[in-house]
Amino acid sequence: MQPSIIVGFLLGTLAVTFWYTWLFNRTGGSVFMTLVSHAAQGTITIGGLWSAGADFAQANLLNGVVLSAVAIGLVVFDWQFWRSRAPTSATVQPAYEGESRVQ
Repeated sequence: MQPSIIVGFLLGTLAVTFWYTWLFNRTGGSVFMTLVSHAAQGTITIGGLWSAGADFAQANLLNGVVLSAVAIGLVVFDWQFWRSRAPTSATVQPAYEGESRVQ
């Protein structure tokens, strides 16, 4: 396996985590929107567009770089979001009113 495939995959995985976290918190804790985004990313794959080879390795690395740029953009341009607490609707609620989930 070429190193650029591994680097692209790791960059993409790390970067898309920022995207999913941002999307989940920005939609008020909507698991559905995060699930739709994940399904779209999993449906449109680089492997489906290129066969395994040099083109695939370059496309995978490019995908990792683009996703990293998006993640950096989310952090830089929406920095107040990352510095504030998550909305109440996006956090875990107690199982019963007045009861904590932690025992």
